[in-house]
Amino acid sequence: DQILNKEFDRAYDLLESFNPRLPIDDEQIPLIATYGLYCYRCGNPDDGRPYYRLAIDHAMNLNQIDTAYRATVYFARDHPENLSGDWL
Repeated sequence: DQILNKEFDRAYDLLESFNPRLPIDDEQIPLIATYGLYCYRCGNPDDGRPYYRLAIDHAMNLNQIDTAYRATVYFARDHPENLSGDWL
């Protein structure tokens, strides 16, 4: 739990100063997805979904297929109820 909390804190700190108009670097992609997970676990799935989508889209744009796949799998694993239709 301590490691997970530390990642949530890093993700939160990143997104407090996040500007979607600036380029996203490799390290930020997992943190953006982590913040999406944080929103879900806090009971705010509508807030978390766009962060997953943002992380996946940017990973794909940077040709980081493994990162995009991992974010998609974590989203699907934790939230199978969202897998119908346009789930992201």
